[in-house]
Amino acid sequence: MPFKSRKQRLSGEWRMSSGSASFTWANYSELYTMDGAACKNYRTYSGGQPTIYIGKYTLSLTIDKDGKIVFNEVSPMGGLQGEGEWNFNNGVGDEKKKESITVKINSLSRGNTYSGFFNHGSNVMHYRLKELNKKKMVILASGMYYASDDLPVDYQLEYTLEQRD
Repeated sequence: MPFKSRKQRLSGEWRMSSGSASFTWANYSELYTMDGAACKNYRTYSGGQPTIYIGKYTLSLTIDKDGKIVFNEVSPMGGLQGEGEWNFNNGVGDEKKKESITVKINSLSRGNTYSGFFNHGSNVMHYRLKELNKKKMVILASGMYYASDDLPVDYQLEYTLEQRD
């Protein structure tokens, strides 16, 4: 069987099978766990008990080897649908070449940059490829962004996606 490059393994149609996302403000946090069809949202104010919400959550990506990405995210907040471009990063610090990708949103047909998890509040996203093989991809993201109310939000995401046949 011939060797497939990272670009060839990344290219294709992907659907999230599981994931988690956490968002933390100064006195408030949200934790999401996803199973590919639904999510549980644990909302907690400082010192309080979490309130749990359950809703639909799906994420699908179509990534082509020429640098185009199409995404469709359905979430309790409405979700995000659009297209953009992606490219491998060259590696900075401890990160190796082609160990991460940058995705830039070029257009949205549904939602806005504040309504999606996948983009964590931004038009440009950086994902580390924790695992990438022919059928499975695990991506990680973490950092900080400013929410629509100009408050800083720390986030961490981990998504497991499976190649659609």
